[in-house]
Amino acid sequence: MYIGDGASDTVYRLRDRNGNDNAQDAGEATVWFSSDNANEFALNTANGVAFGGDGALYVVEADTRGNPSGDVVYRTNDVNGDGDANDVGESSVWLDLGALDASSSPFEITFDGDAAFITDTAGGRPRIYRAEDADGNGTIESGEVVEFVAQGDAPFALALSASDGNLFAQDLFTDGLLRYTDLDGDGLIDLASEAFNVWDATGFTDGAIFDFAIDGDRGLVPSNQLDDNDTLLALFDTNGDGDFLDLGETQTFLLFSEQGVYPQRPRSVAFYSSVAPVPLPASILFLAAALGGLGIWKRRQSA
Repeated sequence: MYIGDGASDTVYRLRDRNGNDNAQDAGEATVWFSSDNANEFALNTANGVAFGGDGALYVVEADTRGNPSGDVVYRTNDVNGDGDANDVGESSVWLDLGALDASSSPFEITFDGDAAFITDTAGGRPRIYRAEDADGNGTIESGEVVEFVAQGDAPFALALSASDGNLFAQDLFTDGLLRYTDLDGDGLIDLASEAFNVWDATGFTDGAIFDFAIDGDRGLVPSNQLDDNDTLLALFDTNGDGDFLDLGETQTFLLFSEQGVYPQRPRSVAFYSSVAPVPLPASILFLAAALGGLGIWKRRQSA
């Protein structure tokens, strides 16, 4: 698992090397990419991290300190096999978001194949970019990035997930989940029929929602209630209509008032694939819930 940490402004790699189901033992948590990299790239805030179709780890760097080199997406790769991407030639600026908008403030990145989707709040005027390195030169040029969901239409999203031609986004202000599908294949979400509301928090939680995970017909939503009643909701598309809006499709998975221990201020979630799965009520659901800040990698990757 790769995580971006906002306190140390570092991307860490976590590995369970001894098979005890945690990464708390010696040598299991290591630095992957930091501001100490040999290429001298700034790392003010590592908001989002995601693996691309080429196997490289992409890092969204947000400028939070007035650093003109911020607001970019880095491409990182361990070329020499030493377990990090801090050496010469192991990192590069893949996309300069500040060049697209001087007020850029990017948060999250996700990939669907070779296409990346990046959410950018851009001074309170959010949009979602789509970028793909069509010529394979390792840099996104002007013709390779578009506003997939344009300003005025995009939600204020801190979390994204994409697969099979569908892009899912969380809306911070409505606490709902949206699905975008480019039905006419023009590379943009420019028709009302291409945006779908797939889940609404109304009636289930009034807490702050910062993240989600969707995998086919199932989903997870953490709710940070701030009143000792934090909860984790499980979503199931039981009738196959492509949303989680119907009766019984939202269920309480974990509730702090019942457990008394967890979840506490849940912000990030991911599905976890196990060699020996354990069946849970209503579905075979595997859970990895991280209680840290924003930008945790959405899908567990093996080291």
